[in-house]
Amino acid sequence: MPQFIYNTCPICGSKSFSVIGTCSLGIVNIEKPDKVQAVKCKKCKLIFANPLPVWNKNDFSALYGQSYFPAMPTSNIREYLTPERRYKKIEKYIQTKNQNVLEFGAGIHALMAKYLYQEQHWNIAIQEPSQEFVAVLKKDFPQANVTGAEFLDMDTNKKYSLIYADSVLEHVSNPIDYIQKCADMLEAGGVLYFISPNEYSFRNWLSTLVKKMKGKPGNYLSPFTVPYHLIGFSKKSLKIISEKTGLKLVKRIKKHDYESARFIERNEGLLKYPVAWILLLADLLGWGTNQEIILRKDK
Repeated sequence: MPQFIYNTCPICGSKSFSVIGTCSLGIVNIEKPDKVQAVKCKKCKLIFANPLPVWNKNDFSALYGQSYFPAMPTSNIREYLTPERRYKKIEKYIQTKNQNVLEFGAGIHALMAKYLYQEQHWNIAIQEPSQEFVAVLKKDFPQANVTGAEFLDMDTNKKYSLIYADSVLEHVSNPIDYIQKCADMLEAGGVLYFISPNEYSFRNWLSTLVKKMKGKPGNYLSPFTVPYHLIGFSKKSLKIISEKTGLKLVKRIKKHDYESARFIERNEGLLKYPVAWILLLADLLGWGTNQEIILRKDK
């Protein structure tokens, strides 16, 4: 059974929170408490699972195996348009002339590293804790420095102008430790860019409203069911992270990601899926399903 953190916000340390929903215990073969709640910190507005599981290496292997990251081709939106679109948002904030990128928690595709190597001719490094995926990544990216080392154990002597993490930090119980590690590995003027679900999205708001009308609890987080999300970052929690790690919060984007565009890219059309119109409107208004965070290590 993994260790659990009870009644404490992992960002600000506050023990004052409100319950906003319950979390499914799922069917994963890991011992867990009888009840897990989704709560919102009253101080920094972080949404997190209570109690908060602290996964060890074996737990991570059980949760994020081949069944979680299927080795299948990704859509054109994810594989090309998404990295290109995201890089255009990032590049103007990078204040170093070097072109060294580390993609950590890269899964089996390492999409940003692939794009930066092929289209922008960057030097690339890839970190992925799954040894199974490391073998695939080494084969697919012979030009890259690919490692299966635990991220928090990585050498900080090697510096990067960009560290990229797509859907990683919402899976860990100690995100400040990971972000501090990124700060230690960034060059002066370098950028940490990470993508995380927006628990304050229109989709969650609407889903929670419908559930509450049916007398059911709110719809937040999934610590024991796919995709195993433990926390949801708020704007205030990101400011506290910035203060604690010394990285400047330069941008938080909650719109114009691929969530709505994928309906069009698959030629299924917005008319066939009316919900896509709602997602598109929410995306344009800044209530999108995902949020993109840009933190910079200033000189």
